[in-house]
Amino acid sequence: MAFLSFEDVGIIGISACVPKNIFYNKDLESLLGAEELDKVVKSIGIKQMRHVEEGVTPSDLCFHAATKLLDDLGEDRSEIDVVLFLSQNADYKVPATSPSLQHRLGLPTSTACLDLNLACSGYVYALSTAYAYARMPSINKVLLLVGETFSRMVSKKDKVNTPLYGDAGTATLISKGNFGKSQFSLYSDGSGLEAIKIEAGGARCPANEETIKLKE
Repeated sequence: MAFLSFEDVGIIGISACVPKNIFYNKDLESLLGAEELDKVVKSIGIKQMRHVEEGVTPSDLCFHAATKLLDDLGEDRSEIDVVLFLSQNADYKVPATSPSLQHRLGLPTSTACLDLNLACSGYVYALSTAYAYARMPSINKVLLLVGETFSRMVSKKDKVNTPLYGDAGTATLISKGNFGKSQFSLYSDGSGLEAIKIEAGGARCPANEETIKLKE
């Protein structure tokens, strides 16, 4: 069992950035039908979400969230030793996005940078990773950046994923301190792959004219 326990490590602050454009699930009646839409909204509890404008990436949202967080806390950026960026929408295929965020945020080149890729449970997994780094004797603070812009990759005809995903970016600063004990119990179950799979674009199913065709 992946049960992790940490002492004297915790969260100093959290900030978030969301786009201005509001999308309402009630507008999906033509896609799902009134009865099915009502069931979905009651089941997931999501009535509205935010969608980015053209050209805005998860790293942009995370950059703004991190800038506000560090400024509000009056943090010395030279004390940030690790940047973790978690997203399924990196800026590029290559290189990783976390080093570019390190540069944009004015963090020292001695900062360790790491990209992570996970969806629903991603924040919890990434937070446990941040805690593990922060517990190291040579590490002062860890900046965790988590962002997604699923509105740019989910088809508006996708009855499963469209009601679920919006766009946002967050910044979380983790450090040593008098925080007591924190525990993580991590699990995985890959059997539900087919329920939310978006095929086109991955190594197993590269994006091409055939794979990106709309399927009713």
